Amino acid sequence: MALEQKYTTLDTPAEILVVEDNAELNRLMQKTLQREGFKTAGVFNGSETIKWLSNNNAIIILDYQLPDMTGKELVQLVTKEKSNLPFVVITGHGDEKIAVEMMKQGARDYIVKGPDFIDILPHVIRRVINDLQLEKELAHAEHSLREREADLSILYEISRAVSQTIDMQELQNIILKTVTGLEMFHIKKKGGLFLIKDDRMDLVSYLNHDESFINLHKSIRVGDCLCGLAAKTGKVVVSQNCNHDKRHSITYPGMIPHGHIIIPLIARGGVIGVLYLYLPADFQIDESKLKLFDSKGVQIGIAVSGAFQWTFYLAIAAAILCIATRIFYGKGSLMAKSVAR
Repeated sequence: MALEQKYTTLDTPAEILVVEDNAELNRLMQKTLQREGFKTAGVFNGSETIKWLSNNNAIIILDYQLPDMTGKELVQLVTKEKSNLPFVVITGHGDEKIAVEMMKQGARDYIVKGPDFIDILPHVIRRVINDLQLEKELAHAEHSLREREADLSILYEISRAVSQTIDMQELQNIILKTVTGLEMFHIKKKGGLFLIKDDRMDLVSYLNHDESFINLHKSIRVGDCLCGLAAKTGKVVVSQNCNHDKRHSITYPGMIPHGHIIIPLIARGGVIGVLYLYLPADFQIDESKLKLFDSKGVQIGIAVSGAFQWTFYLAIAAAILCIATRIFYGKGSLMAKSVAR
């Protein structure tokens, strides 16, 4: 039976599965663990183990010698679908070589059956759980470090783009390519920037759009479609699928299903523009994470005129990347601090 759920060490199972063909010994191990506060389940062979794991996760206590297969064979079958599944192997006296081999297969520990092995069992399980928790904390720390490294890389790419040109149209295009080229945010290499003039929105920069799209969107009214809604309300707009979102009122020939994140750009208390980005169709964004945003969009807070225009576009890109980080990682980042400065 195929195991549909994949397991990683970022999750610590709440249950202990005892895999032991001796029914009396199976019950004894379970009762010993239950007295120590562990939730347990028991199975008696490899086939039952595979069936049980198809719908559950657990730390496994695995007797090496089972009626239908060895512990090694079982682990090889299970870990094809559930990588890094935590297990402790139990062997008989004289089987230490087998125990060492199972450690190479990923066993967290091993116990040799002896007079006191039942008493040792809870201590071994606690150690495994502690190790899993430490791995989870380490993975979290590494993830945070990667976020900060990504933020620094983004700032470098944008600052390099600014240093390459002072031509506004070229600079807009470079920044759009930088923002949309970040695969870690699941953003497609497609998007654009509207600036607001009175009740109209002018498409001043865009990436990978055909002529039919450009003709429909080169000048639209505030309030039209998703971008116009973001401009009107001053709030971030997220759409999972253009084909199922009634707010996506402007359509064009050859439009394929896609999602959007659309960010209003605010300065001097009003919306001055909108930057729209494309997401894969039906991409799921946790709504609770959207609450991390300022409900009124991105506060640019700088003048948009004359020599300050390049700073404006740089700030836009940095702010959008900060938002993307907060959506997909669920918290603030170094970028947020950089923009604040």
